[in-house]
Amino acid sequence: MKKADFCYRISGKIWQDATKFVPLLELLANQKNKVQDIALFVGPSHSVQKLECIESILPRLKCALQEIREYGFGCGINILTLMGHHYENGEMVPEDVSPLTGTDGRVCRGTLCSAIDSNKEYLRKLLLMLVSTKPDYIWLDDDIRFAGHGDIMLVCFCEQCIKDFNQKFGTSLSREEISTLFNSGS
Repeated sequence: MKKADFCYRISGKIWQDATKFVPLLELLANQKNKVQDIALFVGPSHSVQKLECIESILPRLKCALQEIREYGFGCGINILTLMGHHYENGEMVPEDVSPLTGTDGRVCRGTLCSAIDSNKEYLRKLLLMLVSTKPDYIWLDDDIRFAGHGDIMLVCFCEQCIKDFNQKFGTSLSREEISTLFNSGS
């Protein structure tokens, strides 16, 4: 490796406030030989957000991306949680998404199952909103995983995922039976 690329990821608390963001860009401009990109975090929490929350920040997001370009940096969006890590900021979590379900049937409300068609539609709308701001890239964070979402470990064991599992493997297992299989033997 001859040269490492560095990207600063900036909190919404900073980029949404031009009085804080522009001075930061001026400071970073002195480090152009070290920093190539700036990514703006979308989302203040580790739960999925109502689309209205995202929509409300789009005008400032588009402006902030342009400001980054004017300083000569590449610019992108870092989605803190596309699928959700865990549950927090409950007032921002959409009520109409189907959450991830653990092997014991408990759910993590701040997350969503990607097998559910309405959740796929939510994700499509979210990504189209963000693409409309014309970032150079969209960085998906580490919430796209099959373990460790709040109080539930392995996911997803919702009714749709159980149906899909049984169809794929030609079985008719219950959540409990699948859980036993996942937690024993080979």
